[in-house]
Amino acid sequence: TATMNVPKGKYFDYLKADGTPAKPGDTLPIKVTIGNSDYQAQGKVQPDGNQIAVTNMPQIPKGATATVKFSLPAKVKHHGLLETTPVQDKPIGTITGDGQTYDLKTPAGKDFLAYILDPETGELVLEKVPSFVFELKNGQTGYRNPTVMEMVKGLPTPTANNWDQANADQWLTNQQGREPTNSTGKVLSVKDTRPTKQGWHLTMQLSPFTLTDNSYVLGDNGNKLGGKARLVLTDQTTQIAAIKDNNNATPVKNMAAGGTDWSLGTQTGNVAAYLGIEPTATAKAGQYQATATWLLTNAPE
Repeated sequence: TATMNVPKGKYFDYLKADGTPAKPGDTLPIKVTIGNSDYQAQGKVQPDGNQIAVTNMPQIPKGATATVKFSLPAKVKHHGLLETTPVQDKPIGTITGDGQTYDLKTPAGKDFLAYILDPETGELVLEKVPSFVFELKNGQTGYRNPTVMEMVKGLPTPTANNWDQANADQWLTNQQGREPTNSTGKVLSVKDTRPTKQGWHLTMQLSPFTLTDNSYVLGDNGNKLGGKARLVLTDQTTQIAAIKDNNNATPVKNMAAGGTDWSLGTQTGNVAAYLGIEPTATAKAGQYQATATWLLTNAPE
């Protein structure tokens, strides 16, 4: 009975059947060819995460000469190299049986893997953006929709027009944790894997709040451009950005060069957001909605 031990190259991740990187304890299906016959074996990623042990190999007749062939799917990890780099990984593994151990070799007969890595450019990605359902705090634990009269008078009251923790309960808020049916989640996050880390800039624009049947724009007295509502993003204690519902792009985060990932909220706690409505001559009852558009650019402003 033969067993194989296959170390993982420094810059590689072995992949599971679903294409995700294999972790310690994961098992991988491996097709093994011995002579002219194919077999299905399994390899287990070892606790150090850097090698695979294949222990359920088919038996090979004792004393016989056999060539064992196999392959493992892998992908290059994020490596952060800034210039083209030749690499040699050695050893590439062993096969043991009948008290003997043999080095595995590449199809070219080498006992090392030789490859060249291109510089890694990485990527800048807006990973997640939140969706909000805004309601008015009602007592210690309850929430409710605002009345038409409250919307006409304005929320919060004119004396609390600037958000801070002390008057947070006077604003419409998403802190009950509800999400719309087409929700994109509760978290705002940017991922930056670029090795150069030249910074980035994130803006948001908000369309006018409109009744769901599109028949009325909030505060419409012949003006359908919006601007009567203001969405405030916070980190629970400090205002991050205030965006009016007038389709104007507003800065949310300006990451300086050298900075990296950034996020607001958690999937259980969500982004702390608040909504204020300016006093308006008219308001109509119903559910209002607006669309947030996010723009991530690859350098700070």
